[in-house]
Amino acid sequence: MHKKYFTTGEIARYCEVDINTVKNWIKANDLEGFKTPSGHFRVARKAFIDFINKQGFTFDPVYFGSDSNELDILLVDDDQTHLELMMYHLDKFYPDKKILYAKNGFDGYSIMHEKKPRLVLLDLVMPIIDGVEFIKVMRSNKKLDKIRLIVISAHLDKSTLKKLKKIHVDIFLEKPVSEKEIKEACDYLLNSKKSGGTTD
Repeated sequence: MHKKYFTTGEIARYCEVDINTVKNWIKANDLEGFKTPSGHFRVARKAFIDFINKQGFTFDPVYFGSDSNELDILLVDDDQTHLELMMYHLDKFYPDKKILYAKNGFDGYSIMHEKKPRLVLLDLVMPIIDGVEFIKVMRSNKKLDKIRLIVISAHLDKSTLKKLKKIHVDIFLEKPVSEKEIKEACDYLLNSKKSGGTTD
């Protein structure tokens, strides 16, 4: 059973800031909170998680506890062989995380919009909605634009890389990709406090 409400002291310790900073976040409506009858601030779990994701603080799933409606990783790839291989690796790396997949950009976007995963792994060449269009739509949505993104593709020429950097892809991996590369890239983005950067 996960914790439903957090005190300003708990939030201050988690974010490594002064308790007055947390109170100021609440007063400025940056962090959604409410006052108890005794006059103390409390913040609901979802509001706290939304805040740390928006502000770029590290999300600790052990601290917050699991939630069946939360999604850690979404894999979007129409290549069945590569999809199965990637899911095998991801399930092995992260047995306690919730991982879903989609076989085209349209289904992938629908899942992403509903579940708001922490990390998306995306193929570029796909039917219905290709990878570049998928990313442009994703980055134009304020509720989705902070999601971390790894592009995995066999088509990463200089022109494509330049285009991807402009639309804020965090990491590029070229097929065939090794198990070690996948693990290192996912670990980095799942644990990173930064958002919206690019790595090549």
